[in-house]
Amino acid sequence: MPLPVPQLQPYPVPVPMPVPDPQPPSVVPVPVPVAVQSGCTTGICVSMCTGGGMC
Repeated sequence: MPLPVPQLQPYPVPVPMPVPDPQPPSVVPVPVPVAVQSGCTTGICVSMCTGGGMC
């Protein structure tokens, strides 16, 4: 019962998560809006528009 140390080390988990999030949204909405408007009517944008949100 004298092992309350492993419960105080849960801080290294939520740190590496918010790091890779701000990188993809800055490079995806740039080269996608041009190719999405052309294939948004056929149904090809279903896979590419999922990350853009313009469809």
